[in-house]
Amino acid sequence: MRYVVMFAFAFAAWRAVGMDDGRVLEAILELPDTLRYPGSQAVMEIEKGADLVEVLSRKWASCGPKDQAKVLSFVVNLANAKVASRQQYYRVSDAKVVKALVEALDSAMPEVRACAASLLASDIDEGALRSVGADIVRLVGKHGNVDGILLLGRTGRQDARELLSTDRRFLSYSKDAVQLALAKLGDADAEAELIRAFENAKDPRDKHRCADSLGYVGFDRAVRALAAELRTPEEIRYGALYSLRVFIISALSRACPKEEVLWKPQEQEQPKDDAYYEQVENWAVRKCGTVWKHPRPRFFYTMAMPGRPVP
Repeated sequence: MRYVVMFAFAFAAWRAVGMDDGRVLEAILELPDTLRYPGSQAVMEIEKGADLVEVLSRKWASCGPKDQAKVLSFVVNLANAKVASRQQYYRVSDAKVVKALVEALDSAMPEVRACAASLLASDIDEGALRSVGADIVRLVGKHGNVDGILLLGRTGRQDARELLSTDRRFLSYSKDAVQLALAKLGDADAEAELIRAFENAKDPRDKHRCADSLGYVGFDRAVRALAAELRTPEEIRYGALYSLRVFIISALSRACPKEEVLWKPQEQEQPKDDAYYEQVENWAVRKCGTVWKHPRPRFFYTMAMPGRPVP
């Protein structure tokens, strides 16, 4: 607490005379990890004197190599926090952030390139990402960035498909990841194989993993396969016990990130009865033409352990 108060006084003084961009970067890096997150008092004090997303998007490469990935991750966290909606996936469309991440794909540091590829693949809005798709394909190919395989899939580009199909660096790293990315790029055979794996999976953890893959692919056939499992009675344990339906809905939200009915409920709104599942099922019938093969199972969302959030 004393540390936060000290920062509050320091930043108030800096605001009076203006804050240099380089000092803003230093101030962020000087924060302990426990305070370097959107909404912390220390970060909010710095934000009173600087547009952190704008400054850090420009200055990320000015810090030492070991801190660059840390700054990029923080910028994306900040940009995510500024999105007003509860959309779970692909929230960030800020052009400044996207530009910084694409620049980082050409870093001399493999760990920075890996971080940038991961953040682009997991957090950036589809339209914003595809607008820089040509640069992404060029830079991922230039460095043989194997952490960019799923990122290439999200570009929707034919040259990304050709790169993944012909460059042995990617195929030798992970054939499964390449097949998943190719399915996202429109390879119908690869998509069909993923759907079969999902439908045939018996273990709930395997079902969850396959559902995540179909959520990433996101095409109509994949979405219909996910929707068909919305009445699964299976439960899955990750420390606490959950209905597998929670993860099926999450995969659907990844496939259809703008559909509010699929967004994760806020903690204080955790579902208490079948009204939650009913509205999701109604969406599936309306959007996917889902025909139910068996009755909805008894209501169950999660039996979460105290202090453990629902994923």
